[in-house]
Amino acid sequence: MTTYYANHREQMREQNRSYERANRDKRAVYKANWYADNIDRIKMEKHTRVFCSSCGKTICAGWMTEHKKTRAHLANVQRSACREAGVNEFLTYEPNG
Repeated sequence: MTTYYANHREQMREQNRSYERANRDKRAVYKANWYADNIDRIKMEKHTRVFCSSCGKTICAGWMTEHKKTRAHLANVQRSACREAGVNEFLTYEPNG
């Protein structure tokens, strides 16, 4: 953290808060207009199919974050890490219940 920021942190935060309060409506209109203009591109990017090299699955790009948290993906990542490390046995993830 720079010394200027450390010395003026509260003042800078208050300036940001006052700007947000003063321009809330203008920013909301801008965001709504930007989204309306770009909705087709956003949807196309989210629905683009991508290949997960760890799992060998093809999934939508918009679901990639959730996919990386799945049990199957985490197990495949662990297996590939063990293979790279030269370990023949690895721990398996068993959910409770």
